[in-house]
Amino acid sequence: MAERAGLDLDDINEDEVDIASLTGPKNPKPKVDRKELNKVSEEAGFVSRQAPRQRRRGGRTAYTQQKNFKMRPDMPELFADVADGLGIKDYELLEMAIQALLAKQKMKDELERFKSITS
Repeated sequence: MAERAGLDLDDINEDEVDIASLTGPKNPKPKVDRKELNKVSEEAGFVSRQAPRQRRRGGRTAYTQQKNFKMRPDMPELFADVADGLGIKDYELLEMAIQALLAKQKMKDELERFKSITS
């Protein structure tokens, strides 16, 4: 069987070796500005393959009853954009729309009921 090669540690002068530089923290990678990176990438013709991030909409409210209904394509996004444009939540936009419809259609009983529910 072949004999292993030695490490030749006898040749190293311990006074010349800086142990702290060998065992210290590694140099951290420089931080990259993501916006700048995306801009340069798009200019070079590279397009992101990641899905766009969903907007976070939420928070705790007194609204606990849920009603699900179907909508036309792109309507949920329009609904959210209108609410964002007004600076309100989706449920507040729905209540404003119902109130406006009841007032326009002159549905007094339903409008009074709406006011008693929302007050």
